[in-house]
Amino acid sequence: MKKTLIYTIILVFMAATIITADPPDDTNYVMIDGYWNLNDNGAGTLMCWTNIGQFGHGPANGDDTWISDPGGDKTWGDEFDRKWVQLVNPNYGVWDLTTEYAEVVVALNQDHGPYPAEALEYKIWGCNNFDHTKCDCVDPWILADLDRVYKHGWSTVGETGTIIYCDGVTSFCNDDFTAVWDFNGSSYRYIKLQSVWGGSYNEPEVDVVKGVKPTIPAPEFGSLMAALAILLSSPAFAYLIVKKTRK
Repeated sequence: MKKTLIYTIILVFMAATIITADPPDDTNYVMIDGYWNLNDNGAGTLMCWTNIGQFGHGPANGDDTWISDPGGDKTWGDEFDRKWVQLVNPNYGVWDLTTEYAEVVVALNQDHGPYPAEALEYKIWGCNNFDHTKCDCVDPWILADLDRVYKHGWSTVGETGTIIYCDGVTSFCNDDFTAVWDFNGSSYRYIKLQSVWGGSYNEPEVDVVKGVKPTIPAPEFGSLMAALAILLSSPAFAYLIVKKTRK
């Protein structure tokens, strides 16, 4: 009996430790001391949720003060505008990117520390076969990897002096720690965002979820030379040269 009680206490302690573990448990990501480029956004609109916690907005001056606002709706999770929807675990929201993307950018509204844990209090999943009537995927959701985090978010609003904090000393701005997640070569249209933690890490205030435009690689030097050689040897190019010379 005593042994069973000890095992039970150990299991309860382990469960409590797991559920309140500081996010992210995946630390294999790059922290970039810079800003997310808003020109790299693709599409993304909040389509449905299992339940909403509340709506709110971040101060226009960039401070990370928490402000509740009952006037919100689903569009408050669609743009980089400091308007947010709160999703309390186990509830989640699903964003429609309109087409498949290999990467997703997410911005929360920061309302309190500790950072960056509070800024990464969620996970991302993707799927393509979606049941709109149930706000859920028909196939298993595929978990994304946290790839990189832009420490200064997507805006310079509120940053003061040489120390980039909203009060000049300790407080981060409400747009900070914008994160990019990837699907390891796969692409998905429907994106689920949900916290998997308890305690103070169970209620992400989501500003926006968007697809990330794919990077178009610059042509290699060898490819440019090959293209130039083809152009110079083409009959059309020779004709233009002859025509120009005869004038």
